[in-house]
Amino acid sequence: MQATTADLGAFDECIETVVRDQYGIEKVRGQYCNFHVMMGDDISMIEELMPAALLSHWRLVQASLWCISLSCGFYHLFMKIDWYRATDPTSETGKLFYAFSDRIVWSICVAWITFACSTGRGGILNRFLSWEGFVPLSRLSFGVYLIHSPLYLLMHHIARERIFFSHFTLVSQCFSVLVWSYLLSYLMFIACEAPTGHLEKLIFMRERNIAAATAAGREKHVEAERIEDGFKGTYGNGVAKANSPDHRPNSIDSVSYRL
Repeated sequence: MQATTADLGAFDECIETVVRDQYGIEKVRGQYCNFHVMMGDDISMIEELMPAALLSHWRLVQASLWCISLSCGFYHLFMKIDWYRATDPTSETGKLFYAFSDRIVWSICVAWITFACSTGRGGILNRFLSWEGFVPLSRLSFGVYLIHSPLYLLMHHIARERIFFSHFTLVSQCFSVLVWSYLLSYLMFIACEAPTGHLEKLIFMRERNIAAATAAGREKHVEAERIEDGFKGTYGNGVAKANSPDHRPNSIDSVSYRL
């Protein structure tokens, strides 16, 4: 006779399902094994070890990605040294390989740093880049990007004497152009970007602001009703009890009413 699932589940070992054919001969239909009994201990052990394994695995992956990102960044920076030292240092194949891989490896470097900082895995770099002092500078960064190149061209075109190229003069020019770019970018931000951003908020974010103001007003109204209901529930019962003919106010009640 074929057993039911409940009967089979009551046993801990594998059970054979036995049936009889039309001649009364017993035949084995199949087997049922209580999977939880046989594999329960192993599964619980795996569940305990899995978080530690995943954590160590993720740390290894994270360290590998940091190494890959830094390698790509250093490759992007130091691969150009040969071009600084000579006019034509490599062959056409080398130029083609550099032109093809330069932007890709730099994108990989910046992409991992951005992902790591946005997900809280940047560490010291994330805390440094999250400094509040960078907020006003970030608002002016687009203007600096637009202004610094024409400013360099202007400086070179108005020069009346030859410029001696050295590390000191180049660094000095860099800081002077940086300061001028931020000053001019601030003026451009006030004249162009800030009014445009304000108009954009008025046009495209008006409905959102109205909805937010409505929700805030509704919350204040509900809070006021709760306070009013609580006041009525606390003092209204006391007043009704004091006005009842059966109530005899004592000294404690009078003190509480005076308070």
